[in-house]
Amino acid sequence: MAKELKYARDQPLKWYMWPMAILTDTGLSQERVLVTKPISFIYIIDDIFDVYGTIDDLTSFTDVVNRWECTEKDNIPEYMRMCFHVLDDITNEVSSVVYKNHGWNPLCSLRKTDEFQDGRDGSYVECYKEEFQGASDEVARDHVKKMISEAWKRLNKACLYPHPFTKSFTKASLNTARMVPLMYNYDANHSLPLLEHHMKSLLFGDHSF
Repeated sequence: MAKELKYARDQPLKWYMWPMAILTDTGLSQERVLVTKPISFIYIIDDIFDVYGTIDDLTSFTDVVNRWECTEKDNIPEYMRMCFHVLDDITNEVSSVVYKNHGWNPLCSLRKTDEFQDGRDGSYVECYKEEFQGASDEVARDHVKKMISEAWKRLNKACLYPHPFTKSFTKASLNTARMVPLMYNYDANHSLPLLEHHMKSLLFGDHSF
């Protein structure tokens, strides 16, 4: 796909940062490698929607994913066809590993996760301002901060009370939430200046920079 999508972001540092920070247990090396694959694919699909696809092609591609079937009748570009097949391969691979290690096949659940995506993208601030005409950026951002604060309260409460999940699953879920501010805290140049710092700190324990 790298040859077909020459302008897609090749960001292995970012891709691998997610599983490195989320799955911190030393015995989860296989899982970290496995999780990197769908994460990298999320960024690639994001580029397809933001850079490559036309509205008509993206609508058709979304329909293919919703049906989880790509046939010769589907009028989509070859790179989108390839994208779907790779998505299907990754989904099957993850399902196979989970079934082998845990005796449960999550294939249907993973497919539904993709099917629930409608291809919409954008700033919540802009969505808020569109819904509440006349609202300022400051008001919208304050609303977002309150939503985040309430979400963290619910997460903390869920961890303190008895639940059926394992300690490692709970830890990974919390780490995922902790990663979001880092991975989406873009500067004016749409880059993540703290990412390399945290990656070096995580891998080498270097806190001198």
